[in-house]
Amino acid sequence: MTRRLAVAVLFWIAAASDARGADWFGADGAYVDPIGKSADFAETGSSFEIRWRHYNDGRSALEVVGGYVEMGLGGDVQSTIDSYEQLVRTKNQLAQFQGGPGNGFIIAEFGVFKTHYVGANLLFHTIGRGRVAPFLSFGAGGYRWRSPFRIKFYRTPFFGEQRASDTPATGGNYAGVVAEDQIDFTKTETSGGVNGGVGISLRITTRLMLDATVRSHLVFTSGRGNREEGIDDQDYPDDVTFLVARGGINFRF
Repeated sequence: MTRRLAVAVLFWIAAASDARGADWFGADGAYVDPIGKSADFAETGSSFEIRWRHYNDGRSALEVVGGYVEMGLGGDVQSTIDSYEQLVRTKNQLAQFQGGPGNGFIIAEFGVFKTHYVGANLLFHTIGRGRVAPFLSFGAGGYRWRSPFRIKFYRTPFFGEQRASDTPATGGNYAGVVAEDQIDFTKTETSGGVNGGVGISLRITTRLMLDATVRSHLVFTSGRGNREEGIDDQDYPDDVTFLVARGGINFRF
């Protein structure tokens, strides 16, 4: 019994050692939830991240990370689709009243909000680096993001307006059909951003460690799409924010 206890104590001490100057490599998966104004157009998603972590002599560590975030599109995106569907229905009715065909329709094409990022984080262990070690995390990096969304119009009646997406003037006369038109709301940008969060590490052995982290990201985006469309002006917020709940594994080589 004494021998077993001694072995257990030695194992615990070894696993909880500071491992000063140690390099760890890890990967994790995450649940992503848009927060703030980003929740108006984005939905929950997922994330994957890989990292290199170097522990300093004190309570701090430096991370270099690379990852991918994917969130669904909804909210304002669906509201925009609904509004143009109603516009085309109204034009169809007006055209039919004046002897036109009135069979216009739209097709909405959109995918998911995607972000690839690289960055560096500083970790500060609040009570030292034992077997169980909570920490604070702060970081910054670059984000390459894309939000694909466009609406195509087919056989849309027009009454003198310039675009199929324009609202007809009151009392306008039916003038024909726009065979095909589109509005492209797609946005692609490379932006800077910051993040911060809290987490906890669980040292399993001297070479194996588990992590759990909750971290929020703020991406400084312009929110501007293709101004040549004439209507796509600040349809998305200036900044994109999302919360990430991560769980991962780290190895020391």
